[in-house]
Amino acid sequence: MALEHNQDRPNFILFITDQHRADYLGCYENPVLRTPHIDRIVRNGVRFDKFYVSSPQCQSNRSTMMTGRMPSVHGVRGAGIPLPLRSNTFVDLMRADGYETALVGKCHLQNIHDWTPESADSLHAASPPADPSLEVCLLIESLSVWKKCEWTTRSVVPAQA
Repeated sequence: MALEHNQDRPNFILFITDQHRADYLGCYENPVLRTPHIDRIVRNGVRFDKFYVSSPQCQSNRSTMMTGRMPSVHGVRGAGIPLPLRSNTFVDLMRADGYETALVGKCHLQNIHDWTPESADSLHAASPPADPSLEVCLLIESLSVWKKCEWTTRSVVPAQA
């Protein structure tokens, strides 16, 4: 079934990346990396050149972006503190206004519970990495101590471009 598109209402795509420098995109004039699909979206949309964070923790910032509230109000002041499920987000407001919404990938608004080192195998079997040589490390939040991550030997971007 094809979805009807209302020409009077804009589409929204919000990319939130983790540990990603802005200049690692072609639209920010990276001399090595090419990101033609993202660059095309940027040319036809809006690119934000300045972004200020509410906290040095990613989970707090994602919660702030979703709710429009500071960590002191939404309660997510650091990693491991989940955004309450009853929180009202801009996605809830868009959905209530008739937009279709989707989340693709990790969001980290909620904690990951009951993970064991063996869980990594089932995660990788369900969603194998696009390129197994990319640097990948699964940090398991329920462990009491951080284990040594096994990194691949090849970097996506050369140290010197």
